[in-house]
Amino acid sequence: MKKICAIYDCAVNDKSLKHCGGCEELPCHRYFDNMDPAYTKEEHIADTNRV
Repeated sequence: MKKICAIYDCAVNDKSLKHCGGCEELPCHRYFDNMDPAYTKEEHIADTNRV
């Protein structure tokens, strides 16, 4: 069984959005809980603005 992205699951399946970039709550705890360890916190936040 494939693991679904928690951010995608919340945005698309729970909130019926087209993608996570449409969520007004970003960045949220799910976003930080799933942070890419190669990014700094600042880079991770900046990545949100590119959606």
